[in-house]
Amino acid sequence: YRVGVAIFESGTGRPLRASPVQSGVLEGLQQEGFKTRDLIATSSLQERPSPEQARKLFGGKVDFLVVGDVSLRFSSETSGLTFYRARGIIEGIAPATGRTVVTLESEAKGGGLDHDRAARKALGNLAKRLRTEIGPALEGVLE
Repeated sequence: YRVGVAIFESGTGRPLRASPVQSGVLEGLQQEGFKTRDLIATSSLQERPSPEQARKLFGGKVDFLVVGDVSLRFSSETSGLTFYRARGIIEGIAPATGRTVVTLESEAKGGGLDHDRAARKALGNLAKRLRTEIGPALEGVLE
């Protein structure tokens, strides 16, 4: 199956082009044998498409479109460390029908000596979780 992946920032809807979450989802799908296509890098998506828009834009180009929303928020500061919490909601959409066939929600925490390191760690931990969850979840729907 050909799968497109597009990850966006929650709230603003901006594409996350160089996100560890985008890379993690792509890697997880490739590990399960899916042929992936990074739609952010190869198209002019400026905002998250609805299932109907996905159907119009990607029908025939991919068999499934994996679309995600990622949010990052400050969690706490303790003993000189800063913590952030990253949350991702990932949907697998079948462009042929416009139906959402799988939805995953995941959350991860990350800490560091400053805000930037803590935020990167939280996003990296979320990417690791999604990398291991997305392939089996989409494959389970196809069986």
